[in-house]
Amino acid sequence: ASKQPARSNSSDAALGITIWKMWPSTAADVARLLVLDPNSGSKVEFTPHRIEAGDVLGIGDRVRLSVESPANGFLYVVDQELYSDGGLGPPYLIFPVNETRGGDNRVLAGQLVDIPEQSDPVNAFTIKPKGPSDRGEKLTVLLSPGPIPEIPLVRDARPLSNAIFRSWLQQSQSRSEHFELADGRGRSWTKAEQEAGSDPKRLLTLI
Repeated sequence: ASKQPARSNSSDAALGITIWKMWPSTAADVARLLVLDPNSGSKVEFTPHRIEAGDVLGIGDRVRLSVESPANGFLYVVDQELYSDGGLGPPYLIFPVNETRGGDNRVLAGQLVDIPEQSDPVNAFTIKPKGPSDRGEKLTVLLSPGPIPEIPLVRDARPLSNAIFRSWLQQSQSRSEHFELADGRGRSWTKAEQEAGSDPKRLLTLI
C-alpha cells in the first residue's frame, strides 16, 4: 500500500489519511463492522486495524480509508497499480462514485470521511491484482476547493484520462510532508472513530 501526501490550498493544513486493514473481530474489539463476504453472500464482523504506507497487503485482503479534512472542499481519490519494474498503471478514480456516499464528495473542515462509507452495500475494498506484474497500489488523495468539472459522476471506479490526472497534479502541487502516527501500526478502530465516520454532521475538534 502506498499513499501520496495530500494537502489543501492552505500552506499549513494537511489531510489526515488512515489506511485500515480488516481483520475478523475478536471478543476484545470494541468497534466492529459488518462486511459482505462475496463468497457466501452473508455479512461477517470485521474490525479495522491501522497500517502504514508501504505495509504489504495480500491478495484478498480487505481495506478501508478514513480521510480527515482540514478545510471545506471536494474530495477525490485516484488509484494506480504499482508494477514490479517500478512503473505505474493508468489512473482510476475510485472516489467519488455513486456506490460510495451516494456520490457525495463534498467535505467540511474537521469532517472524517470513510471510504467506502460504513453503510455502503460494499463497505471495504478487496485487493485484487489486475496482472502478474502488479506489486502494489498507489493512492493519490486530492482536496479541491470546488468540484472538478471534467468528471461526470458514475456508478463505480472508472479510468481517468492521463492528461486530466496530470493537470490535477500540476494544479495541486505544493510542499508536502509524510507523517505516520506514533505507535499507530496495528491499532484497532475505536468507538469514537466509528461514530465520527458514520455521522457526516459530526466534526473533529481540537481539545
